[in-house]
Amino acid sequence: MPTVDTLFCSGGICTLDSGATINTAEARVVEAHLAQGNVIVKTSDSDVLTLLSPVRWSSNRSLTLQTDNDIQLFGGISASQGKLIIDNPGHDYQLRKPVNLSAGQNFRVNGEDFTVITSLGQPGSTTGADLQGISGNMSGNYALGSDIDASATSNWNSDAGFYPISTFGDVDPFTGKLDGLGHVIRSIRINRPTFSYIGLFAVLEDASIKHLALEDFQVTGKSDVGSFAGVAEGTTRIAQSCVVGGSVTAKDQSAGAYFGERLQDTEVTDSCILGTSIIANEMIGGMVGLESDGTLTVVKSYAFRLKLLDNDGDPNFIGFLAGGSNAEPPVVSHSLVNYQNASLVPSDVTGATTLRLIALGDLSNYQDASWDISTDPDSNSLWYLDQSYDHPAPAMLRMFDLDLTDFLYDS
Repeated sequence: MPTVDTLFCSGGICTLDSGATINTAEARVVEAHLAQGNVIVKTSDSDVLTLLSPVRWSSNRSLTLQTDNDIQLFGGISASQGKLIIDNPGHDYQLRKPVNLSAGQNFRVNGEDFTVITSLGQPGSTTGADLQGISGNMSGNYALGSDIDASATSNWNSDAGFYPISTFGDVDPFTGKLDGLGHVIRSIRINRPTFSYIGLFAVLEDASIKHLALEDFQVTGKSDVGSFAGVAEGTTRIAQSCVVGGSVTAKDQSAGAYFGERLQDTEVTDSCILGTSIIANEMIGGMVGLESDGTLTVVKSYAFRLKLLDNDGDPNFIGFLAGGSNAEPPVVSHSLVNYQNASLVPSDVTGATTLRLIALGDLSNYQDASWDISTDPDSNSLWYLDQSYDHPAPAMLRMFDLDLTDFLYDS
């Protein structure tokens, strides 16, 4: 079997030299061993394990990445049949490119199994094996193995669209984890103007969502309407996730790009909202419509080019983060918002830097907020400021395949 100086393989265990990374040569060695059997790649000490080159395999073998430190999946993973196992208890894993996996029990993180989803499913699905089917197991852990085109939902359920993930006929909360693995769910349609608790999920409770982008969601409900969820309860965490474009409409009240209403504590880190229209009679918020309790903590995130509108021409309780609040003031740090002109400077974002539209493509604004960002397409920074467009574009998480043409600044 092949080997290289920095990676010694024996009996399915490949040990990476101290300070070494998985570059092209090491990746080809790992792929060759995966063709024959399961492979464990581990560091010789407690180094960060960094994968800079993509690793691809088509066998049904498992790849385990093992270290007593963080794991950096910067090169991407693509396994048409195999399984990816992350083994670094007490530490994190970071993405810069998507992880592509086949559907099934093909992702494990520190002993927790995730069901990998690659399809939208059908109306009424409770399989626990597709996006709509998450309704069949509301406490499970899920990961996306590919992008999902949900445009077919516009014709579902007599044009009512996608059914917010919950126990059908009830509003049980989702209490599990959803890891998008750098993927995008596109074009979900939900048109339920007489029902509340409307979003991808009806209710999140002590749940976590990360590495996920929602693009062009068109979501309409009565009250408590958001892209991620109608309501967030318990300690809900959103990390490295974005809502891009689309609209959120509450025919009554409480609409936000992330959540219609938030109860108890919610944490948002390294995330974004870009170009979303948010519409309601009152309680219209960029991130949350109504904060009822607890604290909203926002770190290194942005809300750009939002359209905050009302249904009847008499807006009440509008804010860039929250439309209305009975809770503690948001705790915001190293974050950015933008406004159209001097009369529209948001009043509820103490701790964030306010920018004009023309400044969204200025690298220095992100650097001043201590973001991990670069204009280099080959960098391994978390955020990428793409300067190849004809006009200035805002930053985006590098892991997502998103076209920002509709969100450029053009004077």
